[in-house]
Amino acid sequence: MVTKKSVTLLIDTASILVMAIFDSNKKCLFCYKGDSSFADGINLLLEETLTNNSLSYGDIKTLVVDTGPGSFTGLRTGLAYAQGLCFPSKIPIYTFNSYEPLLPLKEEAGNCRVIIPARRNHYYTISNEQALQDKSQIKIWTTDQILDEAENDTTLIVPEAYLDKSPFISVYKKLMGFPEAYNEESVLHMAMSQDSIESKDLKPDYIQLPAADAKKDGRYTLDNSGKP
Repeated sequence: MVTKKSVTLLIDTASILVMAIFDSNKKCLFCYKGDSSFADGINLLLEETLTNNSLSYGDIKTLVVDTGPGSFTGLRTGLAYAQGLCFPSKIPIYTFNSYEPLLPLKEEAGNCRVIIPARRNHYYTISNEQALQDKSQIKIWTTDQILDEAENDTTLIVPEAYLDKSPFISVYKKLMGFPEAYNEESVLHMAMSQDSIESKDLKPDYIQLPAADAKKDGRYTLDNSGKP
């Protein structure tokens, strides 16, 4: 049972549904990783979790949420839920993007690259070196572009939810790959090391794919406008 009525809620709907609750000392009290039934799952899961821990919605004092890139439907559902939850009580929101929990973000980590499925035969991708320099350098590449760019010592870091899904598994098998080591407490510390935002400023990170340009070149930069 929780004695201090002040908790932080983490919601991540970029691939699978991840929900975690932390006490005032940032210790994880509860964590759920489930399927992609975002619309039906978030509210019911949160209500059940709060009840089981003798908590109420009013005890949620901070929210941490993944802004993407990732599932279009998942992100829209998760962020809309987060806005609705935070707006009435002006709960501060801390954000992180989908690849930050996966990359080492250390120079000595070597040559590694995150790849997150975007659409058929296309993946959101950024290397550890690029992320250290400028986090906006995330691209959307085809399978061939990822393999062309990769070197012999490249390690592909893969969200675990996608490891067994075709055609992504064909990329995974061609290079050494490791599933994600998603640590909720590390994600919390990472997100809360930055400034908080208000619910009105919460937007998903999408990558725009103009049809005309897609025929010429599959490499796109991150777009923070919130437009799909």
